Amino acid sequence: MIVFGREQWLRGGEAFSIVFALFARFAPTEVRVVGPTVCAACSAAECRQRTGDCVGCYECFDKAKDNERHYNLRPYAVGLLPNAPVHTSMMVFVLVVLATVTFDGLKETGLKRTVIDTFFYLPGARWFLPRLARMSGDIEVGILSITMVAFVLAVVAVYLLFAHLMARAGGSWSASPPRTQALSSRQIDESASSSSWLDTARLFVLTLMPIALAYHLAHYLTYFVIYAQSVVPLASDPFGFGWDLVGTANYRIDIGVLDARFAWYTAVIAIVAGHIIAVYLTHFTALRVYGNKRSALRSQYPMVVAMVAYTVLSLWILAQPIVAAA
Repeated sequence: MIVFGREQWLRGGEAFSIVFALFARFAPTEVRVVGPTVCAACSAAECRQRTGDCVGCYECFDKAKDNERHYNLRPYAVGLLPNAPVHTSMMVFVLVVLATVTFDGLKETGLKRTVIDTFFYLPGARWFLPRLARMSGDIEVGILSITMVAFVLAVVAVYLLFAHLMARAGGSWSASPPRTQALSSRQIDESASSSSWLDTARLFVLTLMPIALAYHLAHYLTYFVIYAQSVVPLASDPFGFGWDLVGTANYRIDIGVLDARFAWYTAVIAIVAGHIIAVYLTHFTALRVYGNKRSALRSQYPMVVAMVAYTVLSLWILAQPIVAAA
């Protein structure tokens, strides 16, 4: 932050801030700055709207006057509708968020042991694995790290392939969609008009965030509910001095606080809902950029195939028994 500035570092260098900012785009609340002069001087172009306002930009929010700061309600996920294609690095980052949480679920299934065992039968394993163990400190950690990187690269490659198919199927973008087909007051930036597969990939990638958000809820809900109980004893003894300020120092975590059936149905509903919302946002975006329903629908055929396949994979992971570490 000292070198690059607070807002610049939090916006482009601090990974968790970027993840939470992406999740916040799904939220039904927003902070908006309506001062064109303030927003024009902002270093973050991606938050600027066609009207000149800034949404979700705390750099502008800090500099704006009180009468220029607005706290608004909005429909869920509307913040994920892009004004223009995001930067390539942001596209990859979104795919990494999606891929890593999926991989985290996969490595809790029996597939983990299959992958680890496969490495021991690879050519050159006797030379490679001991060195990997020394580098990582644990051979399984090393193997899973390599597998995770490979899985992330595979997800990126598959997404780019389907983006290419979308671009081929949909044709050229329309720089100015008819108002009758614009389902939002925000329209695609004319400077973003393009039909290249990379621009298509960068434009539609934010519509995948509901899936990532849903899978985080499905995968980590039980973990969160159980370990969030640690706050109860900490409230009485926050510094570990043996205090009992509010009478909860002896509280013990209840691992059965969340019913397994409830957790299961919540996970399934979250994943299915996340995919449905993602498909809707993708179709919504396609209507805005292609300008006619026929081109928009054609562009969505590859994405629907990808979404259905990913839904099946996600539900399959949930259906697998959790394999405890040996």
